[in-house]
Amino acid sequence: MLISNYHERMQRSHNNQQRLLTLLRDETWTDAPNASQWLNLSLSATYKLLARLEQKGWIKVFYVEDLKYKIWGITPDGLLRGWHEDETMQVRPYFQPSRIKPVMMQHHLDLQKSRFKAEQHGWKNWHLGSLLPKEIGKRPDAVVTSKNGQTIAIELERTTKTKKRYEVIFSHYLQAIKRGEYDVIHYVCPDPVFATGLRRLFNLIETVPVAGERVKIKDKHRQKLPVFSLESWLTDQPQQEMKLDIK
Repeated sequence: MLISNYHERMQRSHNNQQRLLTLLRDETWTDAPNASQWLNLSLSATYKLLARLEQKGWIKVFYVEDLKYKIWGITPDGLLRGWHEDETMQVRPYFQPSRIKPVMMQHHLDLQKSRFKAEQHGWKNWHLGSLLPKEIGKRPDAVVTSKNGQTIAIELERTTKTKKRYEVIFSHYLQAIKRGEYDVIHYVCPDPVFATGLRRLFNLIETVPVAGERVKIKDKHRQKLPVFSLESWLTDQPQQEMKLDIK
């Protein structure tokens, strides 16, 4: 019985290591609270796991002086071990602290929280926009497949752009939807107040630029670009699908 428990503990430890490396091969870096949520471990157990992987040289810790905050990122050795045997290895960036911009850190972490929530709801195939081909033009923050098979583009919005800039973005996404690249675009915001304000701003958009002309959009188009707070996302999303008709 003791031997069995030992092997079970070792297997569980191995699984947690592999799961964390899988996250970091996609996300490059994370913090302890997000790793804890991803692994469904207590914070204390997560810190112990991070320390073990750091000792092995598979991840490294970085203290962000400006924010007084620690993050952990994957090393080249960790990337080598971040793939299952039945997966095709891909080129992914390893953690380079010099490239970390404190102003973008919370965006990165909130996007990870969105990923966790999506996968908890049965959504699959989460892909970061930064890993998508540059040729597609406007890349969303992420693309994911919903439980019913829809292709959802995710925009994690923490700061407000100008109305004019949103008009250009709307035009790009509505045309991409018409081409069948996405089914809907979800704007996910850090809090309900920001989400409400962004939704009101979106309602002010009446036309978008298309091929040098201004094209009027309707509510059926706006419903293809719903806005949610991170807390409410996937709990109050509209269920009705509407046909896009931009001419």
